[in-house]
Amino acid sequence: MDKFLKKIAFCNLIIFMLTTSIALAKDDNKIIEMDLKVFQVNQPQIYKSLNNGQIVLTAVLDVQNNIYKNFKLKIGNTVKSFDWQSIGKKGLEPTIRLINIGDEKEAGVVVFTTKAAGVGVFINDVKVFRIDNFSPVQVENPVDIIKKHLKAVTEKDKIIITIDGTSTVLDKEYLSSIGVLNLTNRFYFDNHIGYELRNNNLIAEVGVSNENLIYMGKVIVEYKFSDGSLKPSRIYFEKF
Repeated sequence: MDKFLKKIAFCNLIIFMLTTSIALAKDDNKIIEMDLKVFQVNQPQIYKSLNNGQIVLTAVLDVQNNIYKNFKLKIGNTVKSFDWQSIGKKGLEPTIRLINIGDEKEAGVVVFTTKAAGVGVFINDVKVFRIDNFSPVQVENPVDIIKKHLKAVTEKDKIIITIDGTSTVLDKEYLSSIGVLNLTNRFYFDNHIGYELRNNNLIAEVGVSNENLIYMGKVIVEYKFSDGSLKPSRIYFEKF
């Protein structure tokens, strides 16, 4: 009798699981919740979805090293795996957004990951793909762009930053207000690199710091799609 009851209970459990799966398939939000619960036991996973599940990003958190690995990106019916890595810091989880490709609205998808985040250091990374054919879109490195277009000159009690003929003066009062006491001729652009979207267009923000990791401002790089890649359309400096 006990064996018979156990068989009935097991069958009911199978039926419950199947009907629950069918119900979840009708609701993208519930699918996301289920995936998270399943992987939170031993392998926490992120699941980001766009366009009603037509575009999906997943990654598994290596708990021991606190790094997201095993990335998979689905566009339409195609799924590809990538060896990207992203730190597992809360609030900086990898994510995806739609992006304009030239005059084509939301024709691409951009994947945001984070390489490093700490005191004085923050480094984002992006990967862009076309939605129609899953081909990668090259994004010109913002640090390389800045090194080509920016010139910084130190004079007595001020620093002059010039980008393509447009100059910004950092005078003694401003420098003192941000904690720069000793002027330097050495400037760094690779300790703070962030990306964001404005009106679905890609923007990079790169911090300008001295050797003491004191930031004097940031360079904004606005991208535009040209000749198959994302290139700078406008570059300018902003004080804090």
